[in-house]
Amino acid sequence: MGAGIGFVRDAQNSARQNRDQLKNKSSFDKSLAGKGHSKPLKFKEATPEQMEKLRNELVETRKKETLRMIIVGTMLVVICTLTIWFLIS
Repeated sequence: MGAGIGFVRDAQNSARQNRDQLKNKSSFDKSLAGKGHSKPLKFKEATPEQMEKLRNELVETRKKETLRMIIVGTMLVVICTLTIWFLIS
């Protein structure tokens, strides 16, 4: 009976600490005060040629992944079918 007492006590302590953290939100607000970006972020602009190249690479990658998934799925179906056929016969 005494083997689980430590685990129960630890769970109760964790629950109490979590409740205390939910009640005390001021420390979270203080830790993030003044840490935002002072100036807006600047992103690079892509040319239409770069966008077309990226789009083509994404299409090729998607085609390769789709083909790979079809091959793996077909192999799994064949292996499962053969395994079931072997077990039945």
